Formats: sequence, C-alpha cells, structure tokens
Amino acid sequence: MRSARFFALSLVALAAGCQAPRLAAVDHMATYVRTRLDMVPVTPMREDIRVGDVFIYPTNPEGTVGDEVRTETVLSGQRWTSMSFSDDLVSEFRERPELPATPDEYGENPAWPATELEGVLFARDGASNHLRSVHLPGFSVSRDQLDGALPNYVNSLASGGSVANWTSIGMRIPAAEAYSLDVEDVMDGILVPGRRGTQTQRVKPELLENLVAFTDRSRRTIYMRVVTEVLFARAVQLTITYDYYDWLEGEDDVEASELGLTDMEDADDDEDDDELDPTLAPVARARAMNDSMKKSGTDALPDGFVRFVTIGPHATTVRKVWRRPLALGVRGLTLEVDKATGDIIRIGWMGKPLRAR
Repeated sequence: MRSARFFALSLVALAAGCQAPRLAAVDHMATYVRTRLDMVPVTPMREDIRVGDVFIYPTNPEGTVGDEVRTETVLSGQRWTSMSFSDDLVSEFRERPELPATPDEYGENPAWPATELEGVLFARDGASNHLRSVHLPGFSVSRDQLDGALPNYVNSLASGGSVANWTSIGMRIPAAEAYSLDVEDVMDGILVPGRRGTQTQRVKPELLENLVAFTDRSRRTIYMRVVTEVLFARAVQLTITYDYYDWLEGEDDVEASELGLTDMEDADDDEDDDELDPTLAPVARARAMNDSMKKSGTDALPDGFVRFVTIGPHATTVRKVWRRPLALGVRGLTLEVDKATGDIIRIGWMGKPLRAR
C-alpha cells in the first residue's frame, strides 16, 4: 500500500532530516542572522547565552575598518565570565511593561478593546518576566545557489526518484523572542567608575583575573565580546520544494478513513466514497503522520519534538520545536583591552570592524 510506504519513508526521514539547519560547507542560517538580522550568529545554537556574558579572544574577532578579512564572524570560544545585571533587568522590565495580549475574540471579531490599554501600557507597579516576541522573515536557498547538491540536513526527506526533482529549500523561525539591556547600563557594569572625560576608560579588575594563564604573554592586548542582547528561537521550520513527488503519485485520491481522518473527507463525495478533500490533502497527510509518530514514540526527542506541517506532491514542511529557547544571535560590544592595566584601547559594536588604532 502506497500510504504504508509513505509512512515508512517519512519515519526514516525523521531521524536525520529534522535537525537545526546547518550545511557542511556554508552555514546558511548563520549567514541569514549576520546579513538579514544584523546580529552575530550563535553557532551552534544553544540555550545557555545571557546578557552580560563575556567572551575572550586572543586576536581581533572583528577585523579593522578597511580590512577585508575577519577572523571571527560568529559567537564562539569559551565563555570567560558573566556580569550580573539582575537589578538592571528588573528595572528594565518594570519601566518597559508588557503590552496587552491580543484577545482570543480578535480572530472572529477584529475589534480591539481600547479600554484594555488603560492602566496597562504605562503601568509601573509590576515587572513582567517573559521574553519579548520577535517576528523574523524567512529565507530560501535555490538549487542553483547550492550547485545542485541537496544539503545533508534534508537529504533523507527526499526519497526514490524525487532526489533529482528538488528545486529549493525554505527556512524560517516561526517562534522567536529576545531580551536586552541598554548599552549604557552594560558599560556601567564593566567599567571602572569615575574615569570618564579625558581619562582612559578601564574595565573592572575582576574581568582580567587569571588572564595571564590563558593568553599569549607576548601579546599586550586581548579582545572582549560583551553580550547586550540575545535573540532566541523556539522552533525552526523547513520546507523542501520539488517539481513533483513521484512516490506520491496517485495519493490525492487516498480515502480519509485510510488515514484515520474521517472528519476531513470531502463532503461532496458519495456516501460510499470518503476521499480526502484535495485542498486539505497535504495537511491531512501531515496530521496522519504526526499521529502515527506520537503512537510509536518517534516524534519526541530529549530536547524537543518534531511535527510535519504539510506533505504534498510539490513540497513537504517539517517543524522542530525545542523545549527551551535556543540563542540564535546576539548583539553587544567588542573591546580591545590592555591586559596588564585594563585600559580600553578600542571599542565598537560586536560583529562590526573596529576603527583603526
């Protein structure tokens, strides 16, 4: 039976095809974060990144204005230390309270209840503690851009003759959130107070402790990256587009009862014929696939779970949801510091070339 073959092939695809988007040669997700979101990519994406984290680099991670080559373009390396900004974050969320939630009724009767804004928008008597929602645009990579090579992370989604038919791969982050602190607040937390004006600014001595044991003694300076904003992803969604799924040929006339989805049968069909409504067929296949995986226990992973969104003759969309948000990108500061005195020689935005000395 073709449906049984379809289920078996999709289950095999689950194990290897639903990982975070990475390519062996080019990391398109990192490129997207860097060029489209103007942030420094976190590679690999991970949960344990916070505002106030400090990373140490022995050489310039940003390059200098005029240089064409950067030595680092992602947030990498061992975290050196973390500055505590708990009080600042409490104040930040108290002074920037959450906006009112969209009413459930808005989907049926789009009339915004203006009275709910009163006393909420400018409230000062409480601090919310949730991450702020962020909408991220999706992106796609064409077959030509990949020189016709199907990436490893979606290779197992292609079966049989369909391997030769794919045309593009689309990615999006359907659920993203962020939090940040004012750069000025972070600067106050890492600099020695009372050295403004004509005096050279200096980082706090505690940031330089034990550096001598981990850096090249012949180098006078080190580089610090300090995180001021973190963008988190809760899910990643992948769509692979084909000219046609040859192994789904004839599947449009699958009966709803065959997939256990009698509630999605075509209402115009005869009583003895319960074919799927063609417009709902891709969603019906995904729903049946998800139900099958739940029953067999193959949908859940230690860090999250996967769901097929649509499965059609021209495209398949699958989504991985993480149980905890993973850091996707960061913003912050990069400092070149004299490791003996703590004097700041250069300072700039993380991910941007530093000014010339």
